[in-house]
Amino acid sequence: MMDAAGEWTTVERAAVALGLTVSTLRRWCRGPDGPAFARLSGRTWEVNMTPLQRYLQVRRRAGSSRIRFQGFNYLGLEPNPRLKDATGWRFAIGKDSQEPLLFKIWVGSELIQRLKVDGVDVFDALLRAGERLVEDKELRPDHLWLEERTIELAVEDRVRLLTAAGRAPDFLLPSEAPIEEGVPVLYEMTARDAGSVGEYMAVHKHPELADLIVDWAAQAGRRLMSTVRLRLPIDGSSAEAVKRALAAYIDRCQRLGEVPGAWAREVEQRVSGS
Repeated sequence: MMDAAGEWTTVERAAVALGLTVSTLRRWCRGPDGPAFARLSGRTWEVNMTPLQRYLQVRRRAGSSRIRFQGFNYLGLEPNPRLKDATGWRFAIGKDSQEPLLFKIWVGSELIQRLKVDGVDVFDALLRAGERLVEDKELRPDHLWLEERTIELAVEDRVRLLTAAGRAPDFLLPSEAPIEEGVPVLYEMTARDAGSVGEYMAVHKHPELADLIVDWAAQAGRRLMSTVRLRLPIDGSSAEAVKRALAAYIDRCQRLGEVPGAWAREVEQRVSGS
């Protein structure tokens, strides 16, 4: 497929042309660098060959598909004289035969609180994610990295941090969720405002979609509502609606080359037994 914006083609054709696997290229499309060369066309990915080839050259110059690091060390907390609404940590990482690379990671207070709700220890997540975060900055540096060797993470970087730490979340927050069917979305609500399984909530500014409740759990006096995004109308019984939501979620996982979360099997068994 070609258009005025450049050489757009399918993931399958690009993978053959560049000697990549389709699953690898799809993973790059979904990654933090994806917007530089990929876009969603309906339910499938398309890639622009020119920026994709540049991206591939950078990765290969960096050493195979990853930069080779030796050693990752925690150096202590970063002083906060400007009273940032964040906490900073200092690290060092070995890079080839060069001097260790010293850098800082600042995590915003809102993200720290969100991760606590997720049951994630922030420091542990940074230790697990640090090498991948540095790799991303070395491959695609911004001014903060070039000038200060600093990585800043805000609440909108939650998925990026958890994915880099090998803990990709089963559910996205409403602010993170793409506008498409099959997306799992987590809402935190009061017990009074929470709905029941089989009910659904409107998607802001997208009247054609709704988030159907498939499960919930109580936590600290609130309810965590597990939902799946569906296209309206949603007909039939609650059980039928939940089965449709699970089918949409699994279909999306297959398209993206992802493994469905264990929660889907648990919900399916619960619905089948009801």
